[in-house]
Amino acid sequence: MKDYSLTKSKYILGLQCEKALYMDSYHRERAYYSPETLALFKRGRLFESQVKETFAPAVDISSMRGMSFGKYPAITSELLSLPTTHALYEAGFLYDRVLVLADVVVRHTDGSLDVYEIKNSLQPTETFRHDIAIQYYVIAHSGHVINSFHLIHNNGNDQPVLVDMTAAAQEEQAAVAFHLAHFKEVLNGLEPVVEPGAHCHTPYACAFLRYCHATSTLAPKDSI
Repeated sequence: MKDYSLTKSKYILGLQCEKALYMDSYHRERAYYSPETLALFKRGRLFESQVKETFAPAVDISSMRGMSFGKYPAITSELLSLPTTHALYEAGFLYDRVLVLADVVVRHTDGSLDVYEIKNSLQPTETFRHDIAIQYYVIAHSGHVINSFHLIHNNGNDQPVLVDMTAAAQEEQAAVAFHLAHFKEVLNGLEPVVEPGAHCHTPYACAFLRYCHATSTLAPKDSI
């Protein structure tokens, strides 16, 4: 059994649609990602890699393949306890069965952290705010002091733009706790009944849209 039931990606998915959260947790084989979506993922990873290079030297925990994500928090904790650790990529943090992986974590000599989330987007969005808020919640509750939390996004020419999101993340902490409790209830129940609608496309195109249209009692079967 995994040590976690929710991740930051599942949290964002749950905010968009509870049914999508449920499907992603129990029936991921029914997901469909279009070539366009996969291309976006690829461009995002490329921009992320370019930005991460500016924080070197760092330890990339994700490069230790063969290990499950559930092992990342223990490795992260061990590395952050070492005075020689400067920065980590994909640092893992676990609290109350919620797992988050931070793109970049910089450790100060007093043990406090600066955290960075990298997005290949031209401007900050509300979704990015939620993404950072859930990370802040888990990292802080797992016993770490956060000095600052920044979003790094693309200026349109593959140059990074730094935005301080610390205060915004702190303002969201009560909402994060509320949503997490609700999402755990969702995952402990039956598949939610949610008909297709505008939420299927905002903020992202849902990977389970085909499944929902095929099983919907309302949507035309040729409306995908």
